[in-house]
Amino acid sequence: MGLALTGRHTRRANLLPAYLSLTPVTSLSMLLGTHSLVAFKQLELFWVERSYYFIALAIQFRYK
Repeated sequence: MGLALTGRHTRRANLLPAYLSLTPVTSLSMLLGTHSLVAFKQLELFWVERSYYFIALAIQFRYK
């Protein structure tokens, strides 16, 4: 009679699908590169958001 692998006793390997693998960051350069990419994408979203804001302001003042 063994333990059933359910609930809190589920093996960690069963929690992720087989096609999804988590690779550990092995060097600081990989970590810094990832951080830089995320920061750039966040800044890019900020630029797009601000440009839409200024376009909306320009349209609003044009039709007043």
